[in-house]
Amino acid sequence: MAAIILFRARQRRVLRRERVFRDRTNPIDKYDDVELLCKFRFSRQHILGLTDVVENQLIHVNRMGALPPVLQVCLALRFYATGSFQDVCGELLNVSQPTASRTISAVTQALLSLVPQGIRFPNQDEAELQKAKFYGIARFPGVFGCVDGTHIPIQSPPENEHEYVNRKNVHSINVQVICDGDMIFIDVVAKWPGSVHDARVLKESGIFNAMEQVNQPVRGYLLGDSGYMLRTWLLTPILNPLTRSEQQYNNSHTSTRSTVERAIGVCKRRWSCLRKLRLSPAKACDVITVCFMLHNRARRLNLPEPYDDESNNDNSSDDEDDDDNGNLHASERARTAAGKAERQRVINTYF
Repeated sequence: MAAIILFRARQRRVLRRERVFRDRTNPIDKYDDVELLCKFRFSRQHILGLTDVVENQLIHVNRMGALPPVLQVCLALRFYATGSFQDVCGELLNVSQPTASRTISAVTQALLSLVPQGIRFPNQDEAELQKAKFYGIARFPGVFGCVDGTHIPIQSPPENEHEYVNRKNVHSINVQVICDGDMIFIDVVAKWPGSVHDARVLKESGIFNAMEQVNQPVRGYLLGDSGYMLRTWLLTPILNPLTRSEQQYNNSHTSTRSTVERAIGVCKRRWSCLRKLRLSPAKACDVITVCFMLHNRARRLNLPEPYDDESNNDNSSDDEDDDDNGNLHASERARTAAGKAERQRVINTYF
């Protein structure tokens, strides 16, 4: 009997897999700043600074502290920057796909805590500075921001799949963004499926409700395309300009509003995962919000824009005129009429 027990013990030792201690080379030490910017979109100093802010939320993510917080941040940044498969990103640090997935989720949740400070609406003094910057583009007065929608493709979700199919027959999240004259995003709404129209996304947003009040948080104009409703604070182009002044207004409007399209393009070049996210809608919305927040952080740090030879002109927003919808309620018609009057006043005064 003792011989049998001894034999089985020896057999278990033979079949037992030896523990492999992988060499996790720290990319912070391995690469210089140029390479770090290329691979992670931030330099050494800025990666360490970002890690310091979220470190307390990441210490206990992995068992036995196997992956230090700075490596967790690097892994997530690599995923955002490349949009590659998680196992491919994990290979950079010699970690498995499940570990990479848990790490990216944990870092994303930690970074979401920075969004209120990283993406915020301006106060009136800040808005006045932006008005001057926007006026310098094409002499359009009173503008403190431009609004647009962009579709971020995602994988087909298992539930309510049809709601995420946009007008281009692609599964997506319809993201509303507002940017200032520095191409910094001052508002991001990432929660609506791709089938929802831009106008509804705006109408259901907190910014819309705030700007519709008598005591607006900021006095000035937002510029939007013809897919949005016309308001005294939201100016859209004239679909069929008849006079020279109306044409000049449209030209200035187009040149000024292109700021938000360029900002979206720069953000998508910096964070290539936004070209398609292989995540559930809820996780995709979190990653999208974090990417726009990190774009703002990079802009404020004056980091160079990543080079990309692919076209990033964003034409994915809905561009349909809703001004003459016969089914508008009386209050909506009154607000649209007030918007038209304000737009005409701007044309008569400045163009």
